Order: sequence, then C-alpha cells, then structure tokens
Amino acid sequence: MASRYWVSGGNGIFSSTTNWSTTDGGSSGASSPGTSDTAYFTGNSGSGTATLGGNTNIGSLITTGFTGTIALGSNNLILYGSTWTLASSTTITGTGYLENTASCTFTQNSATMTGVPIRSAGGTLTLGGAINVGYITLIGGSINTQGYTIACTGFGISGGSTITVNLNSSTINITGSGQVLNLSAGVSSGSFSAIGSTINVTVTGASYFNIGFFTLNNLYVTTGSAITFYQGGTFNGVWSITPTAPAIVCQFVSSTTWTISSASNFQINGANSTNYITINSSNAGTPFTISCSSGIVSCDYLHIKDSTATGGASFYAGSHSTNVSGNTGWIFSKPPNAGSLMLMGIGS
Repeated sequence: MASRYWVSGGNGIFSSTTNWSTTDGGSSGASSPGTSDTAYFTGNSGSGTATLGGNTNIGSLITTGFTGTIALGSNNLILYGSTWTLASSTTITGTGYLENTASCTFTQNSATMTGVPIRSAGGTLTLGGAINVGYITLIGGSINTQGYTIACTGFGISGGSTITVNLNSSTINITGSGQVLNLSAGVSSGSFSAIGSTINVTVTGASYFNIGFFTLNNLYVTTGSAITFYQGGTFNGVWSITPTAPAIVCQFVSSTTWTISSASNFQINGANSTNYITINSSNAGTPFTISCSSGIVSCDYLHIKDSTATGGASFYAGSHSTNVSGNTGWIFSKPPNAGSLMLMGIGS
C-alpha cells in the first residue's frame, strides 16, 4: 500500500498526476491513488476542489486538516480500504456515491456531506461517529451503527442475497420522500437487529415504507403527504404516525399483516376532525390486518376502510373515527376510561 497526498497547483482533477505527491506538501507528479493506496488530504493540500472526472477507485480516504472540497458530481468514489476518516473542515458534494467494497470504518467528524449518498457493497461498514448524509443503501455485506446517531434522506436495502444490519440503539432521523425506508428489496436472508433503536421519519412528499420480514423497534412518522406501507412488518416498540396536514392517507397493501407487541405502542392517530388520517387497503374489499395479542388499542380521528383488527387485543377506533366499510374487529367508540388511556393526549 502506498500513500498519496493531494497537493495544490495542479489542474484539480482527482486522477491527474499534477495533483498528487508521495509526501505531504511535496512535489506533484506521483501517480494517483489506486485500490491499495491511501489518499490523504491535509492542511498542506490547500483549500481548492478535487473533482472526480469519472468513477474512481481508491484504497482508504483520510482528510485530516483539509479545508477544501471533494466534488463527486455524478461519479462514485469507491473505497477498497479499511479507513474512511474525514475532517470537520472538509466538504464533499455531488450526487454520486461514496461506497465501500470491503470492511471499513466511516468517521465523518461533522464534515459537510449534505445530500451525498452512501452505499455499502461488501464487508462491514462500521460507523466511528454520528453521520449526516444523503440516502444510505446496502447492496451487500453489513452495517454496524455502534449506537451513533444517523441523519439521512432515506435508508434502503437493494439486492444482495444476505444483508446484516445492526442498529445498536441508534437514533436514525430521516427527512425525505419516496423510498424513505426500504428494507427488503432483493433480500433472501440475513438479519436485522433494531434493539433499542428509534427511527424518526419526517415525510416531505408522497412516501413508502417497506419493512418486509424484519422487526423494528420504534418508528415515529410525521407526515403532511400520503404514505404507503408494503409487505407487512413487526414492531417491538412504538409505531406512531402523526399528520401535519388535513386528510392524510395512510395506505396498507392488501393482505399484509402488521404485528405490534404491545397495545399501547400503536399510536396512529389523527390530530382533530380536520387533520384526520385515512387508513385503508390498496385493494378495495381486500383488507390488511393489524394484530396485537392483548391489551387495549386506543385511537381517534381515523377514517378506516378494509382493515382487520385481530390477535386478542381490543381495538377501539375512537368516538371521532369513521367506519367507512369493510372493517372487522374495530370498535368505533372510545375505550373504557378513555381519559387515561388516550395515547396522544387528544380529547374524548
């Protein structure tokens, strides 16, 4: 493995020998870093911009002291090494991916990476601190968050027959639209550990959630747009949906089953008679199922259509909710002692 140091004074293209040296602050003319090399950007590298001219493969990336910018454009910067450490003074821009193909540790250190997507293609991507990035995609291998906080525009799994996800009590704050949470595209096996974790989603446009065969802990959704839930899923913690606009539609794919471990954790409620939530099935007349084994589920300000509530718990839709059609197992009134049982603090 060789070390390559970015130096100022060249043409600014990442692959050009006019920008690389074999020593920190040394003369240019060295070959650009390859898949076995470490690319260093330091305080001696200036404050300019390193621009990718195409998809670029390197070993590791370290930007300690670098005050400039790495501009991906639409190109991918693909790492084959074990270290991905940025400085808080570094900026990375573009729509191309930062991607790991082997086990590595990613330490962002508050470097600016607004909207830059991350893709893990192999090995284990281990977080060395909190990150704030664009969309995170796993296409192979695994991710270990080590309990750090993640801010991103979405989290997805795409392809890869075996995927391992360990959220390690992390808080994941997602702000976005479209595929905000897509956990089972192309996955045939693997594991997903969400123990102690919380996923907060702020929906900015029509979005969907594909939880698939995995079990989530806490999922809090705040939305002013329509949302759709695919494939079914299980929640061991709170499942909350809060509307920020009138008549929000929350649709569930027909014939799917959604299981909650505790009745009090089901917190899908409208806010009032204007900001209500419509929950319905994707196919009229073919219901989806919500299951809970015991307790009292307490909701209000819902318009419910084609939903089966089952499992042993008592499902109270609330006195301000509407029984549209096709429902089984729902009780359209407030529960006993509703004043103490209402989950969201809304009135009886």
